[in-house]
Amino acid sequence: MSARLDETQDTSDFSDSSFPHMTFSNSSHFSNQSRSCTSSTMTTMRTFLVSPWLVHFALCIAVLACGSINNHGERKYIPIDVEKSSQECNKAFVNVFSSSMDDEGALICCNSDEYYSNALGICQPPPLYLLFSRRLARFPDAWLLPLFPVLLRIITALFTGSATTEVHTKRRLYLYIILIQLRGWILYLLFDTIEELLVSSPERTQCWYSHLLQAHYSECQGRVTDFSDHVVLYFAQILPIALTEVIHSFAVPYWQTTIQNSMSSRAGVFSWFLSSARFIPTLLILWMGNLYVITFLGAYKTAMFFHTGPEILIGYLVSLLLQIPLCVVQCTQAFPALTTYLFGTLAI
Repeated sequence: MSARLDETQDTSDFSDSSFPHMTFSNSSHFSNQSRSCTSSTMTTMRTFLVSPWLVHFALCIAVLACGSINNHGERKYIPIDVEKSSQECNKAFVNVFSSSMDDEGALICCNSDEYYSNALGICQPPPLYLLFSRRLARFPDAWLLPLFPVLLRIITALFTGSATTEVHTKRRLYLYIILIQLRGWILYLLFDTIEELLVSSPERTQCWYSHLLQAHYSECQGRVTDFSDHVVLYFAQILPIALTEVIHSFAVPYWQTTIQNSMSSRAGVFSWFLSSARFIPTLLILWMGNLYVITFLGAYKTAMFFHTGPEILIGYLVSLLLQIPLCVVQCTQAFPALTTYLFGTLAI
């Protein structure tokens, strides 16, 4: 039994006219039972929706905390122009906290021999079996990956001839696209601009690595406090959007409807796969598992090598500006009209 009422379920069959011979005492007894059942259903629904979010928040904080602890507050690497380095490198990084080139770990050169064996791990690329791990922060992957669950729902409806939840699904898709724009234009560009106005740059004489910097970098790049844009990307866009849709998919399993419509399908074998009771939920679980692993890997390396603890913390707090509203709208009745508009009739 689904924890959430179907978005398109017709509740007219449960009106008082369905029980014409009910006496007053029976009606009162039925009303008490109904209220008790409704209360139990609401509790189950809240638990079903809130639990994944609580696990999500706990895991995000744990990963970032582990990365920051292993950073020891001693490292903040930025990429440099390899053509300006005296060594032959595929890519190279400097630690902005080092006092000179002679300090241990001040310059990390990733060449072909050390590419997969660097002791620090900063040069080691993610394994190929983790799909999209090397393109997670790039366009269009950073847009399409979190939208996959809702796009899968739409594609399934198209190929199986099912119109169930079509209106609410489109509304959520538009919402996710707006959130992606907000993350890019507001939480990234605008907040970065505000940060540059509030944080002053250090004196140029303090930067021993200036001659190694890439052309578009400012003087003493990395010395000033800058919150982690990657943390904001990971936890304000990639994970929460996908998580919201996957939770809703299991709360209102649309693959049950596709089974009923599979006989009238327009897509043949493809529709047969989509109409399987196990194919879609298995695909969603595997997809989310891979997405969490590659995101946590990127977040861990970001916290361990590329930002200080306070910068990671600020980035995560900024991401909560989108995470918390999504969680509240989906899991509570704080904004009932908006919740119904996006998710349909909820039993919460």
